[in-house]
Amino acid sequence: MTRLRAVIADDEPLSLRRLELGLARTPDVEIVGSAQDGAAARDMIRTLRPDLAVLDIKMPGANGVDIVDALQGPDAPQVIFVTAYSRHAVRAFDLNVVDYVLKPLDFDRLADAVGRVRDRLAARDGASRLAELESVLDSLRNEEAEDEDDGGYITELWISERNGRTRVALDTVDWFEAEREYVRIHTRERAYLIRRSIRDLAEHLDPNRFQRLHRSALVNTGRITRIVRRPGGGLVAVLATGVEIPVGRTFQDALRTRLRA
Repeated sequence: MTRLRAVIADDEPLSLRRLELGLARTPDVEIVGSAQDGAAARDMIRTLRPDLAVLDIKMPGANGVDIVDALQGPDAPQVIFVTAYSRHAVRAFDLNVVDYVLKPLDFDRLADAVGRVRDRLAARDGASRLAELESVLDSLRNEEAEDEDDGGYITELWISERNGRTRVALDTVDWFEAEREYVRIHTRERAYLIRRSIRDLAEHLDPNRFQRLHRSALVNTGRITRIVRRPGGGLVAVLATGVEIPVGRTFQDALRTRLRA
């Protein structure tokens, strides 16, 4: 569980102390600042940039509403209002405050409000990660588009690995092998694994250079050195590396057409 850094503010010393006790009982919350008037709380939040601010609505200097209005933006903390008056609840939610807790402060109710803060932060982080992922995917799509030949077929692939990304030129590829939802790329140097269907990959490769020989095999035809007939009547394509790839029955006619051509 992520530790929440909190600033608390209440002009009543006893209420402030009860806030301290309540948050001390709430797991993974650290109070990094405490104030007894609104102006001090506002300045403290700007300086400390906490994850959470628990604010009394009615305080001298600046009330809780004023503080929230002054602290809008991406760095603004999540806010819980503490108030003796339930009529402030509507105003609290108009300000997009996470929750409000009525005085006298109930520790369990405060813990529930902190739980809502965690839920909102998790949702925000999830949305941020999704936006980041979509940005990466858009970048990858753009790179593929830029790396097409005149016929609109891709000429290289970028492989994500632990230490970064590796460029694989398609003219170095011997063949592609389907492994469930993945494709293993066999090059002259080594093999790579990508999460992609072989059918989708085939649609983006030049059919004059790559051909399906089996539902699990997509071959660089320039790497085929021999076609051998098996005793049972089937065909086997032998690559320059010596790898033998059986030709599926549904793909044999297309291969014979290529050979005749």
